[in-house]
Amino acid sequence: NITFTEYGIKSDIYIVPPLTYDTLEKHIDMLQENLNCLIILNHTKACKWINAKFIYNECNTKKFELVPLKYPFQLYIGNDYSGCPITVDLKDYPHLLISGGTRSGKSKMEDCIITTSVCNFKSDELQLYLCQAAKSDLVLYEDLVHTRAFADNLEKIKLVLNYITNTVMTERDKLIRPYRKKALADNYHDYNKLKKTQNIPTTLIIFDEMSSLYQVNGEGGDEKKLKQEITELIDRIAQYGASLGCFLISSVQRPTVNNLSSFVKSQSTSNVSFKQNNSKSAEVATDNPSLPLGLKQREFVYHLDNWEYGIVPWINNKEIYELIKPHLDSHHRNLFDDLKKMKSRNGIKKDKYPITNNVGTHFETAEELLNKNISKINNFVPYETHTGRKIIDKTKLSNITNKPIKKGRIKDDNR
Repeated sequence: NITFTEYGIKSDIYIVPPLTYDTLEKHIDMLQENLNCLIILNHTKACKWINAKFIYNECNTKKFELVPLKYPFQLYIGNDYSGCPITVDLKDYPHLLISGGTRSGKSKMEDCIITTSVCNFKSDELQLYLCQAAKSDLVLYEDLVHTRAFADNLEKIKLVLNYITNTVMTERDKLIRPYRKKALADNYHDYNKLKKTQNIPTTLIIFDEMSSLYQVNGEGGDEKKLKQEITELIDRIAQYGASLGCFLISSVQRPTVNNLSSFVKSQSTSNVSFKQNNSKSAEVATDNPSLPLGLKQREFVYHLDNWEYGIVPWINNKEIYELIKPHLDSHHRNLFDDLKKMKSRNGIKKDKYPITNNVGTHFETAEELLNKNISKINNFVPYETHTGRKIIDKTKLSNITNKPIKKGRIKDDNR
């Protein structure tokens, strides 16, 4: 079953004893060198057939083009070697994990995902929460009307995740629950089919370089505690967010057992790996110690049902800016402004008090803030009323009601 394609040849290979799949994969480097092509093998366990692709034309010069998407939960991640676009359906494969070494192409894939999504859908259909504790690559998308929050430090990241888990997911669950009781809707996809207006938007929580959140060795107690609270909130989104329309897109540079949550990895049913620098990182990323080792820049392997190969097209920041320019608004509504307005409703001036970490779960009233400020006064002794005692003031005159006797003539009453 040999077929000639734009990228080369695809064929089915039958495993004849004593040949095995492991033996063929072991000699894959020698075969690629002799045939002068890239060989991709897909094999299902308990099956004697191997689906093979012999790629001679890698299409590594292809430039970025906008890809039409039908639903906001679809992501464009790149192209296959024939030039056809690759899309990931988060409805069937929720949460996307991207890994790879420095300058391997992870950031360019995130650019393709965000740029394509915002150009296809309106802000009431798609919401973005951008979290980046290490670098500032995602600041290019801060002013998008789709961006509800851009968090560039740990305090803001915790604030954003608190809001998503305690407000967004809670409110969406309340909307879906009555329909779930009647067996009409199990998730936000079913709810949106029933409700023609006020649909629940798809929410993407994008983390760039998540591994910094799991590096706690040698850090102070406060920062270590903060990171642990953040990772717990991430686990909650990974566990319950998919049915409520909240999806994680996580990026990790060098995956190890210490800087990548095994729970997040298990919940990320869409897995992408760029070139890994060693077999240990390759095994953590793909459960295969050799699969992503020989990749070139912008080449990646991805797993939905099987492992496939793809490549990210060329794109630069100027091209991105021109494409997203119609959707930029530096004064658009965002999460941090909304939280400040909620604080001002309690009688607090907007700019006088900064946003605290517990915003989104409890807002301090004016009386609580007044008591807090009074308690900071040095040598202040609060007034306490006396109880159980009677104070007698002996300086007062005695209560005598009889009038004094006047001197002089005595009045005769019988007269």
